[in-house]
Amino acid sequence: VVSWGCAATKWVATTLNSHPEIFCLHNLRFFQECFTPNQPRVDDITYLSILQNLARGYVLAGDVHGIDRANVPLLKKHFGERFRPAAVVRDPYRRLLSQLSLFERFESDEGIWFGLEYLKDLPGFAAVSQYYADPYRRHFMHAANLLNAVVEERQHCRLFRTEDLTTRPDSLMQLVDYLSGGKLAQQQHWAEESVSRPAVNAHNTGQRRGVTEAGQFVVLRALVRPETRQDYTDLGYTIPKEWIP
Repeated sequence: VVSWGCAATKWVATTLNSHPEIFCLHNLRFFQECFTPNQPRVDDITYLSILQNLARGYVLAGDVHGIDRANVPLLKKHFGERFRPAAVVRDPYRRLLSQLSLFERFESDEGIWFGLEYLKDLPGFAAVSQYYADPYRRHFMHAANLLNAVVEERQHCRLFRTEDLTTRPDSLMQLVDYLSGGKLAQQQHWAEESVSRPAVNAHNTGQRRGVTEAGQFVVLRALVRPETRQDYTDLGYTIPKEWIP
């Protein structure tokens, strides 16, 4: 399951792993790199091959957050029909608030979120370059740009809405049916129990104020791409009018 996070992905991974025939990890690559910082990064083909061997005896094996979405075409070519990528999306405003809450929890630690120099290469950067020097605003720019991932995810993955997965058994069953290639199609009882599970690892618990600063709206209008706004609209979400140029 491909995702940059803040879309109930920990819940998705925990729920999938609760199925007796599914082996699912969450964000293993992050912890691997935290605990073995001086080791070279394992490529995505090798990584998925490791998961495949770890999960012998299960019908379905995989993870959430483990692979680079840019490598999805390569992985499709290598693994064929055995590799079935899905992406989890969420209401863009709520997802943005969740990401900002996560930044605030760790005080915008650039030891965690590093490499933000890439922002300077974005098409809309010139219009918001004055905000880049401030760490808080720099991370806000990063959060805004993360929303654009939906464009690439829609090209390479089947999309599932967080709001559906966490409340509708039929949506959760569709996810499992798709990921397993139909091998785990009828799981009604498991799905009904799963959607009653509480949230896991929620970042925004209602304490964070919304997006209200004029500069934040300038960033959102400059960095959230038109095709991103269209994709979210096509998925049934409403884009706040303040985000639209």
